[in-house]
Amino acid sequence: MGVAKTLAALSPLLQSIQQNPHATLLTLFMNATEEIQNMAIDEAKIQLEMERTLEYLPITTRPTSRYDPTLLQRLANLQYVRDVVADFDK
Repeated sequence: MGVAKTLAALSPLLQSIQQNPHATLLTLFMNATEEIQNMAIDEAKIQLEMERTLEYLPITTRPTSRYDPTLLQRLANLQYVRDVVADFDK
């Protein structure tokens, strides 16, 4: 939905600052860092993430192709070892 649309739609539901000085909207940026990742592919960052996945999913056999299940599993799990702070700041 985006921040602007969310604020436009939901901010009228908040009480005024005099009625509730702690009124807050909590938002979830579920895809924000993934979208930033997709904007610019950084080979060095991907390499670092692949090395981090090896800590949790060690290589026991060489991948047989680029569709090898163990390789695909590592690629699918990159998101769990990604340092998203810098991406979120963007």
